[in-house]
Amino acid sequence: MKRQKVYKQQETKFDRFLSQIKNNPIMALLLLLGTTVIVLATFTDASMKLLSLIGKRPAIVDVSGRWTTGKITGIEKYESVKLLFDFWVQGDMLRGFVQETWVGYQGTYRILDGVIKNNSISFRTEHDLFRTGSRNGGLGTYTIKIGSYHKLYRGTTSRDEINFTIQVAGLRGVSPTAEFVAKRE
Repeated sequence: MKRQKVYKQQETKFDRFLSQIKNNPIMALLLLLGTTVIVLATFTDASMKLLSLIGKRPAIVDVSGRWTTGKITGIEKYESVKLLFDFWVQGDMLRGFVQETWVGYQGTYRILDGVIKNNSISFRTEHDLFRTGSRNGGLGTYTIKIGSYHKLYRGTTSRDEINFTIQVAGLRGVSPTAEFVAKRE
């Protein structure tokens, strides 16, 4: 009868470490508690960062309704203009009309490309330029469209105010920025 050689597997450092933990329940408990504290701290830190991102979102203000302006500053010719905004919101789209009142003039313009996101709104209005003349020695008149321009509005909302900037873009490039505050009626 032949004897078989039995090879004993050498014990590694990890095996010895596990053996010590198994033979010492206090050490096992401390290791388990330490691991639990590290996992909870990491999870709590990640959760707090996520919650802080959510908490920093500005409050969404419902801008639906009528808003009027005070004095417009930044461009002298706008200082006598009164604006009336009639807004309604459809999801993240802003719709409505802007009514301009100047000395001797009143016009209503549809809001185009209106967007509302968190507490920011933006939109534009389109304005046509016409030239009127006479023909046949004053017997008739004509009106032709000679171009158009846009007014670009950007605003930041709060409960009952919208802080606006306005720029005119058109035939002569882009105007300087004017600022005004619209208040809910």
